[in-house]
Amino acid sequence: MLEIETNIPDVVLEFDRLRTQQVPFATALALNDLAAGARDEQTRGIFARFTVRRPARLSKSVVVSRYAKKTELRSIVTVRDTFLVQHEDGEVRRPGDVFGSIAQPQRGREKRIGVLRGKNSPRGVLESSRRAFIARTASGKVGVFERRGVKRYPIDLVFSFERQSRLPRLLKAGATVEGFAVRAWNDLFGRALAKAMASSR
Repeated sequence: MLEIETNIPDVVLEFDRLRTQQVPFATALALNDLAAGARDEQTRGIFARFTVRRPARLSKSVVVSRYAKKTELRSIVTVRDTFLVQHEDGEVRRPGDVFGSIAQPQRGREKRIGVLRGKNSPRGVLESSRRAFIARTASGKVGVFERRGVKRYPIDLVFSFERQSRLPRLLKAGATVEGFAVRAWNDLFGRALAKAMASSR
């Protein structure tokens, strides 16, 4: 007579324990690693897409505001800087917003610099160039103009003053986090699961 003994009930219990304890633990670990990686990638994107004058401030503008737990499998990455957030959907800026001025750079050099400060501002141009002046065109546009030479013409429109302006969509937080998640999730979850399995022994 042949007798075969198995430990199938024990195996089933072990798989059930892994499913209810270690897999959620691994998922929480992976989510937190994913959030930290997405935070770092978004921060690098800010430095690449914005003209950064205060690096210490912007380096701390993206944070992991909620970490995942086994009982709550959700982590949250937050951008805390109001100026940056307005560049996610390209919000409309009007007089009275926290940024005050709505002077828009129109000439190539001023557009490339981007930030309205010091010499790259309407006041800066007017104070530094005797050929610069404020005028209203026949179409009603008000701006800072600068003559190219001693003659009256030609002139360049350096800054225009607008009733409202739409901010460019430079933040790209949603796209950055989603793209990082697609690329990194499988690897992060695999590592987290291996770590969880090792800790369960």
